[in-house]
Amino acid sequence: MHMAEQGSDEMEREKAYMFIQRDEKHLFYLENALERIAKKTYGLCISCGKPISKARLEAVPITSHCINCKQSISG
Repeated sequence: MHMAEQGSDEMEREKAYMFIQRDEKHLFYLENALERIAKKTYGLCISCGKPISKARLEAVPITSHCINCKQSISG
């Protein structure tokens, strides 16, 4: 195999791995959202307990934090 082809194959594997990681992370957040729906706590911030705005839930349905808490966490 030519070195350029080998590098391209490695890049494709790395890209596939990153997509898998992203999908697994999204699935984790989705499962958490489904658990909150089942517990009737969906739409409540897990940090402060206040309702998450409808606009935020529409933009990021899997969110578990209100915008204020998310900004505090993110820095």
